[in-house]
Amino acid sequence: SARSSPKATSRTSATVRQLFEEEKIYLNPKLKLSDVARMVGTNRTYLSRFFNEENGQTFYNFVNNYRVEHATQLLRTSSYTVLEVAEKSGFNSVSTFRRAFVAAHKCSPNEYRAQM
Repeated sequence: SARSSPKATSRTSATVRQLFEEEKIYLNPKLKLSDVARMVGTNRTYLSRFFNEENGQTFYNFVNNYRVEHATQLLRTSSYTVLEVAEKSGFNSVSTFRRAFVAAHKCSPNEYRAQM
């Protein structure tokens, strides 16, 4: 399959960064690859390959990293319960949140907060 041009890749990269950093689209628990592809103006296949090749991770890992980062801020700065933090960070289940959080921080959300 044809590789995309560096210019197309950097444009995709800039758009994806803006959608995640500024518009915080990861806070939508129903966010799908096809949604992001539509926002970027490309197709799912291209975008999936973009995440795997440019970011070295799957779309869902990419999204969950943003969600975990958001959750980490909430755990540091709020008194929300772990369930509330998960919901406010775009996770649609506490178990998915815990798994992603432990993978990133090597401790549970409660342990993380206790260390603060």
